[in-house]
Amino acid sequence: MRITKRQHGFTVTEVIVAFALVGVLLAAISSFGALQSVRGKLSEQRLVASQELANRGAEIAATQYEALTEDWAETLRIHPSHAALLERFHWEITIQEIDQPAAGKRIDWALVPDSPHLPTYRLSTWKFARDSATREAETTAASAAEVGRSKAVAEEDQP
Repeated sequence: MRITKRQHGFTVTEVIVAFALVGVLLAAISSFGALQSVRGKLSEQRLVASQELANRGAEIAATQYEALTEDWAETLRIHPSHAALLERFHWEITIQEIDQPAAGKRIDWALVPDSPHLPTYRLSTWKFARDSATREAETTAASAAEVGRSKAVAEEDQP
């Protein structure tokens, strides 16, 4: 009769297979983490680009119609607080005179990446000549009315 010794533990083949499976799982987890990191950065970039474009829209609203020229557009830079995240981007701005639906200017903004793998962010805005002139006239009329009220109050105060 033959007596066999009982062995405890794993064979070399089982250990190699186990290490291979652990390696595959670690590779999958690390690539998933890298992908999520890239997605997070792109999401943050999209948010910052949207803020930049919204700021430019507000800038157009505050700028006089006549001042909206190609020279004005050349002076624009990405805001310093956004520069680090948008370091691979630059502005492309075109200003066109339009006459439909009313006389004015169409300003096309684009935050263009230096890499073809990143998205371009765009905004088109319009400023109409009539709106600008109307606002200036309303401001002048309001100022004149205020001066008139001031004179009337001053005259009432005199004995």
